[in-house]
Amino acid sequence: MRWLLAALCLTWSGSAFAQETWPRLEGGVGTAACEQALVLGRAAFRSDAFTLDERPSAPPPGADIVLSVSDSGAYGDEGIVADTNTFIVMPPGDSGWGRFHWARSARNGTRLVIVDGEHSWRGYNYDAVAVPEAIQQDALRPFPSPDFPPFTEGSIWRVPIVLRDQTSDELSLISINIGTLPSWAVFTQAGDRYVQSCTVQFRPDIEHGDDLLPAPVRRLARQIDATLGRDGGGTLNPIGRIQFALSQAWANVALRPWALNSEYVTPRALIDEGLLRWSRQGSNFRAAYDALLAQYPRAQHALEAHYRSRFHLSPAQAREMAAYALDFTFRSAYHFPGSSDHVVAATSPWPADVPRGQ
Repeated sequence: MRWLLAALCLTWSGSAFAQETWPRLEGGVGTAACEQALVLGRAAFRSDAFTLDERPSAPPPGADIVLSVSDSGAYGDEGIVADTNTFIVMPPGDSGWGRFHWARSARNGTRLVIVDGEHSWRGYNYDAVAVPEAIQQDALRPFPSPDFPPFTEGSIWRVPIVLRDQTSDELSLISINIGTLPSWAVFTQAGDRYVQSCTVQFRPDIEHGDDLLPAPVRRLARQIDATLGRDGGGTLNPIGRIQFALSQAWANVALRPWALNSEYVTPRALIDEGLLRWSRQGSNFRAAYDALLAQYPRAQHALEAHYRSRFHLSPAQAREMAAYALDFTFRSAYHFPGSSDHVVAATSPWPADVPRGQ
């Protein structure tokens, strides 16, 4: 009986998670900056964007966006768009690291500084620092300064969002990191420092994106993961990067199926052909291949039920969405030699008359 109960819990845990309403605010209820961040979070969650770190399409009521990522999402000098009435851009020091976006005005004797610099070939890091009004930029060189450490927890890999409240003129900061539907940390000024006032959560506390899905879909996701193998070390991590993107894809399959869009997806025929060649390497490969193909229709059937339950899609809509979502994620998992020469765009068939989110 215990084993049966455990199996039932495993079967339904993903669906139970997914029935909850997202995004949601943790802490900061009634705080203007937190409510404004939640408005932006909802807009990001309901957008077509695959991830939640793109430039907001519009400011929240009662605030202006005075710093954010550029529309192109580029790194470096083109990666940040800042309001010139709010920030002065100061070039890096002699070390070549640490470009400052220096707030023109201090509030309550404290100035906000956004710092960006090239981490490596992998991208840029971003930090936020609160300094006394009288401090000049040299006091932060070389960065990070032990006297004025960043108030964000470690450097982040995505451009933050800075809001200016239209009533109080105070600046707040939304720290966005990478991960599977990662949370947004919202910082507001408290006296002479910035503190985290709330968090915008986009999902429950899970380890993998497929944890949000019914058991048959999770089983397929784990089978796909097993066929990918593992990286051998170093910083390139090609398989790890695929697994990272797949975790985001599975989370979108569960909670944001309208966001399963890409300009670069390998045609299914090339994937099927490549997997068949892979299966001919030995009996273990063939067994994994056969198990994968057998699990696929079971996962699709379970995903149809998930879409009917969570989003109230019609049977026909759920069937189309489930077929597309699995196909999209399956094709995103595999990259065979030469397949990058034949990529095509993929657009979610989410029904236009069905609300996004819950």
